[in-house]
Amino acid sequence: MLLEDMIGKFISSEAK
Repeated sequence: MLLEDMIGKFISSEAK
């Protein structure tokens, strides 16, 4: 899903 993809990318960016 787009929302899940966006959230996943956002979390990945924040995690880094």
